[in-house]
Amino acid sequence: VIPIQLNTDRFKGPITKSVTVSTNDPKHRSTLLKIQGKVWTPVSVDPMVAAFPALKRLDAVKSTIIRVVNQVDTPMEIRNLRVSGESFKVSLKTVKEGKEFAIEVTTVPPLIYGSNRGSIQFDTNLPDVGPFTISASAYVMAPVQVVPNRIMMPQGALQRDMKKYITVLTYEDKPLEVSEIEVSVEGVDVVANTLNKGKHHRLVLTFPAGIDIDALKDAKLS
Repeated sequence: VIPIQLNTDRFKGPITKSVTVSTNDPKHRSTLLKIQGKVWTPVSVDPMVAAFPALKRLDAVKSTIIRVVNQVDTPMEIRNLRVSGESFKVSLKTVKEGKEFAIEVTTVPPLIYGSNRGSIQFDTNLPDVGPFTISASAYVMAPVQVVPNRIMMPQGALQRDMKKYITVLTYEDKPLEVSEIEVSVEGVDVVANTLNKGKHHRLVLTFPAGIDIDALKDAKLS
C-alpha cells in the first residue's frame, strides 16, 4: 500500500501528475504511477492567460478569446469587467445566457519592444465565487535581436583558448548589416559569419589561453 496525497488547491481543469516508485526488484527497478483527473470549479476560465507571444510590430492589433463557463445551476452574471495596463482592452459577449461568456482581449498600440503586461479582472453574482484575474502579456520582438546578451565565462585564467558564440538576427524582410565590431578586451578575436541570406549573423569570439577573466572590468562587445 502506497499512500499518495494530491493537493488540488492550486489547480483547475485537467490535471496529470506522476509518482515514481523505485524498488530492489531487479526486473522492475522503477514503476511510474499516474494520477489523471479534472479539478472541478464552479466557474471555468480557459485560458487563464491572454498571451500574444511573438508580435513583430509596435502597432500590432491582435485579439484572443477567454472562455468563461458557469458550471453550477445558478445563472451567472459577469460584473465589473476591467483591465489594468494601457496595452490591452476587453469586451464581453454572452454566448449562452447565464452559462457561457466570451471575453475578447485585444492589444492596444503603441506597444513597446519586449514585454507588455497587464491583467483582466471580473466579478460574478455567485456567492463565494471570484473575483477572477487573467494575466495578459504581449511580447514585441525588437527589429534586431542579440542572443545571448551576456557572455558567461569561468573564473580565473583560461587554460586553453575558449570560443563563445553570439547570434545577431532580424525578423524584418530586408537583410541586416553588422559592422564596426569591437571588443574592449585586448587579444580577443572576433569572426563574423553571415547566414540565412543576411538575416542572421554569427559572431565567434575566441578568448586566448592565459587571459585572466577575474581581471576583466566592464568588458563589452559592441
